[in-house]
Amino acid sequence: MGRKIGKILIVLGMIFLLNVLGSRAEEKVQMYQIYCEEPNGEKGYYTKSVKVEIEHLDQECITKFQLSFPDGKELTGELEKAKEKIVLEENLFEKGNYHLIVWMENKEGKMVEGTEQKREIKIDKEAPEDPISFQYSKHNGEEQIISNEEITVEMTASDDTSGIQGIYYQINEEEYQFLEGNCVSVVIPVGFEGNLSAYAIDGAGNKGEVTKSSKIICEDEIPEILIRASEGLGKWYSKPCLIQIDISEHGVASGIKQVICSVNNKVVQNREYERGEKETENVTISVDKLSEIVVEVSDWAGNYTKKREKILFDNENPQLILEGAEDYCIAANDKTLTCKAIDNQRIVSVGGTIIWNDANGNRIEKRIESWEKDGAQYFAKENLTESGKYKVYLEAVDQAGNRSEKEMQIIMDKENPLIHKIEELEGKYVPFFEWKYDISEIVEDFTTYTYRINMDGRICEQNKKYTQEGKHSLELIAEDLAGNTSSMEVGFFIDHTPPEIQIDCSKEEKKLDIVLGEEHDFLDAVFINEKKQQIGENERKFSHIFEKSGSYEVLVFARDLAGNQSEKKVAFEIEGEKSFFQNLIQPKKEILKERKTEKRQKSYEALMWILVITGIAVIGIRYKKTSQNREDAG
Repeated sequence: MGRKIGKILIVLGMIFLLNVLGSRAEEKVQMYQIYCEEPNGEKGYYTKSVKVEIEHLDQECITKFQLSFPDGKELTGELEKAKEKIVLEENLFEKGNYHLIVWMENKEGKMVEGTEQKREIKIDKEAPEDPISFQYSKHNGEEQIISNEEITVEMTASDDTSGIQGIYYQINEEEYQFLEGNCVSVVIPVGFEGNLSAYAIDGAGNKGEVTKSSKIICEDEIPEILIRASEGLGKWYSKPCLIQIDISEHGVASGIKQVICSVNNKVVQNREYERGEKETENVTISVDKLSEIVVEVSDWAGNYTKKREKILFDNENPQLILEGAEDYCIAANDKTLTCKAIDNQRIVSVGGTIIWNDANGNRIEKRIESWEKDGAQYFAKENLTESGKYKVYLEAVDQAGNRSEKEMQIIMDKENPLIHKIEELEGKYVPFFEWKYDISEIVEDFTTYTYRINMDGRICEQNKKYTQEGKHSLELIAEDLAGNTSSMEVGFFIDHTPPEIQIDCSKEEKKLDIVLGEEHDFLDAVFINEKKQQIGENERKFSHIFEKSGSYEVLVFARDLAGNQSEKKVAFEIEGEKSFFQNLIQPKKEILKERKTEKRQKSYEALMWILVITGIAVIGIRYKKTSQNREDAG
């Protein structure tokens, strides 16, 4: 028993000794320091850049730290020397929740009890990026939200860092109201027109941008309809009556969407409008018989109303008839018009006018005076015989004051189309043919016409150049709307070969003859040694007799009827009478020869004269010897 108590006392003593030693060891550890400013945002968030500084103070232990990033990465480090510091710079802390753990270890690498600190650093420097999203309980896909009932507007915001605390909203210009949560709802009552403005506050207290909703209109008032007649409702009308319909919306208005006006169950006006385009509208319709008018109006909020009125009316207007021709007809023959006015009541006034205009600008206006009565109708006959445009006007009034009018237009065209300019081609010579005429300059008619152009029996192609030489035919056929036709055919020649110039000379007569090859070729000019010769107009031949010997140069210009031109130039010599000796040397030399070159000609002449002089000398010597021999013989 005594031994057990002794062992217990020994154990308690050892525990006490360890605690004393441990407390002394702990008293010797100098704790590190963490320097970081307090969060400036809400809920422990920093809304600006932050840096953390750790300072190690103890000489025996070391300080270690571990920084965990939002994406799971880690940054670790340790400080060994007293007064050693490390700064975790601002660029490390971008966005999100960071976890920092700092502790101390002794030389054996064991954590010193009581030295571990954990801190959460929450960073949210950005306001909610996305705008407020608005959802409407009544929405048909348009930009404006319009309803005739209250509308629930749901506002949603999001922030992927600190989340959303709540949403502030403002109705028109009222004060902002706060609703907690990232998705809130507001009920818009009937009678409201305007917008909601809202912004979100995130968990760090950052304020998002103000977002504006679509325009909202809640109204349940039906449009007002007022129907008026020109002389009041409930009165009998004998003339066409103008009905004025006034439509309007009052107070908060979504705008008129559709107006439908019907007369005797037949829609005569159906107008549709864009959102907000019209809050008032005026519609005018005309009725000319007993009528029931129904007006239906709906607005963009879905409100609908209908109103009906009766218009008392005597609509038995006189009936006017024009027989003998169709309106806007074009005729080539005389027409007889029969004008009729019929009414179940007594006709008190009937009349008519015929206005005639011709292509030359002449105008005649004539009243119809040949009216005759036959029972309940009046009739008159008028003959139309001259070419031109007729306008016929009829009018009639019955005893109730009902008036009727009728008009007709008739074109009388008894003339064939006129064809111009084509005849200018008749018999002509041209180097080529190409149709480039404006048909309005070629064909003239009082009415519209059709035409066809044939070239040698085939359709003439526009802008095609015809070049085949020889005789050709061109035909133009025109037909107007009245059935009058005209045609013209001409013949012409295509010739693009220049004239052939023939130059001949008679050696006996010393005569120059110039002749052209074709009958339609003509001389334009003839020059002899640059002197223009006189020739008659349209001459095909030219002759000239040379009186003097010498060198000559002839230049000839020629043309044909198609405008083709040519020229020819020749040079030659005319010689005088030969002496006896020249005939001996060259008895058959031609009078006319072409000059080859000036040098060659002079050499030839010099040689000729040497031969002539030599011959004369020889003859003279022989003659002298003969005479001397005769003298010696005597």
